[in-house]
Amino acid sequence: RCWLQQAHCICTLCPPLNSVDFSARGSTQPLAARVSVRNIFVLMHHKEICLAVDTAKMILAAFPPGGAAPTAWLVVGGIGRKDQPAMDAMLKSVE
Repeated sequence: RCWLQQAHCICTLCPPLNSVDFSARGSTQPLAARVSVRNIFVLMHHKEICLAVDTAKMILAAFPPGGAAPTAWLVVGGIGRKDQPAMDAMLKSVE
């Protein structure tokens, strides 16, 4: 999922949040029942594309599409709204 060298990659230690059992942490409700956010828009500068040390990938991995938890969408600054549907959706959500 990331571009770090295998020796530095922690992706296997970062499961999607909708698969984490929170009962051991004092909560009996599933994550989807406790979260009222439907979409998370991660705004990333276009110069961050292909950098190995970018936390946007970790946020996106924590909230995969199709899960019960909120879905995270990557929005790249500097690319127009007509060329990326996530940018259009983000701008519509704040209008």
